[in-house]
Amino acid sequence: MRKKISWEIEIPFDEYPDQVKNIYQKNYINLRKEFANWIDKISKNHADNIDWWSLFPSSRNPNFSNIYKYICTIETLKEITNKNIFIDISTKSEALYKFIQKEKKFNKNLISISYKKDSNTHIVNFVSYLKSLIFQFYLFVFIKYFTKKKDVKYETLINTYPNNKLEKPERLFQFSSKFKKKNNMKYAFVPSFIKTRNIFLLSRIITKIKNQNYIFKEHYLNFSDLIFAFNLIFRLKVFKIKYSKFRKHDVSELILADIYDFKNFYTSVICLLNYRFVKRYNETGNKVKKAICWFENHELKGWNYGFSKYFPETKLIGYQGFTPLSPLMNTVPTNLEIKSKVVPQNCIIISKKYLKNIKEFNKGLKVSVGPSMVYQRIFKKFKKTKKIKFLVVLNEFRNINNNILKWINLINSSNNKVLFYIKIPKITDMSDAIKYYSGNKDMIFVNSFLPRLFEQTKFVITSGVGFSSIAMEALAYECSLLIPVIDPYDKVYLKRIGVPNKFYNVFENKNDFLKFFVNIPKYKEPKITKTSFKRFRNKFFNNVNESSFS
Repeated sequence: MRKKISWEIEIPFDEYPDQVKNIYQKNYINLRKEFANWIDKISKNHADNIDWWSLFPSSRNPNFSNIYKYICTIETLKEITNKNIFIDISTKSEALYKFIQKEKKFNKNLISISYKKDSNTHIVNFVSYLKSLIFQFYLFVFIKYFTKKKDVKYETLINTYPNNKLEKPERLFQFSSKFKKKNNMKYAFVPSFIKTRNIFLLSRIITKIKNQNYIFKEHYLNFSDLIFAFNLIFRLKVFKIKYSKFRKHDVSELILADIYDFKNFYTSVICLLNYRFVKRYNETGNKVKKAICWFENHELKGWNYGFSKYFPETKLIGYQGFTPLSPLMNTVPTNLEIKSKVVPQNCIIISKKYLKNIKEFNKGLKVSVGPSMVYQRIFKKFKKTKKIKFLVVLNEFRNINNNILKWINLINSSNNKVLFYIKIPKITDMSDAIKYYSGNKDMIFVNSFLPRLFEQTKFVITSGVGFSSIAMEALAYECSLLIPVIDPYDKVYLKRIGVPNKFYNVFENKNDFLKFFVNIPKYKEPKITKTSFKRFRNKFFNNVNESSFS
């Protein structure tokens, strides 16, 4: 008798059926390079069109684009049906539903698919577009008419994303006092503001930084530039074409569905406004020796493309001041991106250990090692107390956070009374989850400064696409890691960048996670000396000078 399994495509990865999970995970890990090369191939026809580079398919960012997920889904379905297993699929994606129905390479006798129409899709897209428009219009008016344009000619422009904290707005480029004194008036930050509901706080932050080394794009942009950015939706028809096949599969409709998904439209807006800012800045006659960006490689494509076009003599530098976000393929430049000049000429990373990661799709990329500015605090002396046995650190992705909390709740609902401290994320609203678990006395939600929590913690539990910086900083503070595999890449991330096995435990399912806590009294911790942790810090974080930026 044939085995039958059900698979709801949109549920979190850790809830996939085991037969699906294993195959999907293998595909998710192994198809990266082939996928990146294919995206390069389909991008060739649009390589000189900044609109294309602002869109999600070209980004290869799985947080914004569903293309890679659907490619992995298609390849997983092929393997499962080859094993003579009947699979019942449901999806909220109309494009994926139609593709599977039409695709002749599937054994249709072994596949049943249903489409769960999400009636809110168009509303969500419209609301996202409208919110982006209102937010950017407010920024434009407030900065344009309530702050003064500076006449200073700076040698270096640095793209940055200010923190939503009034006391310390600059969170990314934390230059030393010595650097600031030496290079004062030589460099200026050019901020892109993260969309927020707290307009009042944002206004105060803008008012505070206007007298510091900041210049605002909005002082150079015109209303026509805003219209250009938001009119992107009316220029998308040029992309309604047949695209190159992936492994003989015509996935053009999946690409188009991605293009017309506006849930994260503001990212595309920032990309286009970055491009137009550079154009307008060039029209002022100003010269720029260096243009530096916080290099995550999506909306900054507009920044790099603009400088390459309008300031060809300017040295372009991309700073990856973070530990590799390996699941986010957008952080790894491709051959075509370099040829198309939408990425910097040179990249700075914070450790030699990350060279292999950033060169995954292009071995010839120019890379140097610079300071770990965000992480300088890890080199300061700290007292390790281990008052907190288990600290759960949530990240910026709400769906992953909700699943981490489900895993945690499972422990205590199984009569294993374990006290968990849960660090609330900075920029993601988790108030609903906090309210839901408020009756659980074994789950304590805290909002303390994360490094201080690390100093007091024995085990840190974290997972998901954005967990790399959390995990690596936790290890720098001499914590051991417990990693529930909620994202398919969780299983291999630390191994791929060379973190020794003794520093962490990976749990591929909830049962293994539960067993760990059941057997906690018998758990034998690997002996990790202070010297081992010190060696880790020196290998994975660079404590060098800032000459790369001067």
